[in-house]
Amino acid sequence: MDSQSFKKLTNKISNNLDEVSSNLEKLANGHGFSKDYTRSKLCEVDRLTTNSKNLIYRHNRNFSKTCKFYNVLDGLNQELNKAQIKAYKLYINLSQEN
Repeated sequence: MDSQSFKKLTNKISNNLDEVSSNLEKLANGHGFSKDYTRSKLCEVDRLTTNSKNLIYRHNRNFSKTCKFYNVLDGLNQELNKAQIKAYKLYINLSQEN
C-alpha cells in the first residue's frame, strides 16, 4: 500500500469515527430524542464502527506489528472499540428504561 492510498483509508476511517463520536455525544446528552430515533442512531453507529473495523482488519493483516501503518490503524481501531462500548452502554440504558 502506498502512502496516498493509506491516507485515503485513514481519512475515511477518521471521518467515520468523527461521525460516530458526534452521534454518541448527541445521544449521551439526551436532547429529548425519541427511543426509536435513538435506537436507529445506535444502529447507524454500530454499522459505521463495524465497517471501519472490518476495513482496518483487512488492511492491518498485511502489515507487521512494527510498521507505522499498523500502529496508526491500531490506534483508530482502539478508538472505535471505545465508541462501540459507549454505544453499548447507551443501548443498555435505553433498554432498561422500558
